[in-house]
Amino acid sequence: MSEPLKTRREREKQARYDTILDAAELVFAEKGYERTSMDDIARTASLSRALLYVYFKDKAAIQRGIMLRAGHSLFRRFEEARQTADTGLAQIRAMGESYYRFYLEEPDYFSALTKASTAMAEADESQAEE
Repeated sequence: MSEPLKTRREREKQARYDTILDAAELVFAEKGYERTSMDDIARTASLSRALLYVYFKDKAAIQRGIMLRAGHSLFRRFEEARQTADTGLAQIRAMGESYYRFYLEEPDYFSALTKASTAMAEADESQAEE
């Protein structure tokens, strides 16, 4: 059965959420996490700072959103790699190779996942679980 259609409002909300994360990824890559402000992200996303705070409590929450994106990307790579091999050992090898390709091909996502302590320290229970 197919997923129920999202309402226009839900699609717009998701699009803004994605726009904010896209903007944050650009600014973090350019200026670094520590030197990036919420104003920088809002300006890059072409949104007001007030609207930015409707979606994210703070910069760490935005970083957690990026970490989720990175985690989903890595998970997809692992699933694809696992399906290319028949034995358990071959699956582990394929997943290891996909992890290395993830490191090479998506260095910003790799960095987001490996330097997660600051953003995760302030995560609420639902964010940490996700």
